Amino acid sequence: MTASIRTILYSNRIREVLTTRPAVQANPASLAFTGPAGSSAVQQTISVMGTIPNFIFGAIVASGKSWLSVAPLVANAPAGIQVTADPSGLAPGPYDGTVEILAPYENPPLIQVPVTFTVTQAGAPSVAVKLSLANC
Repeated sequence: MTASIRTILYSNRIREVLTTRPAVQANPASLAFTGPAGSSAVQQTISVMGTIPNFIFGAIVASGKSWLSVAPLVANAPAGIQVTADPSGLAPGPYDGTVEILAPYENPPLIQVPVTFTVTQAGAPSVAVKLSLANC
């Protein structure tokens, strides 16, 4: 008996050998951002989880889109990936990108999350609604 097998036998651990790769999923399956040209960056989060906890995954921006970034680049699931879209150097118009989540020992090993970014004219009006139940 080797030392490593003895360590496992005498540490009272039970290990399971999986016959199929554990499932992984990302939520949401796509992201949409809107921001005025020249303004501050906007952020959203992608949640990564799987059928087993604590697996390692990576996240990257495909195709070198300089306006799009992710953090962290490597994490243990379950975790969130912060996706940032930065309109500060962009002209008004639509932009597309992809965030790739890489989990080589999970199923699927690659998840592609499409990202759309609509950059509006600088100073273009926007409307926000805030509901209040104060006088009900």
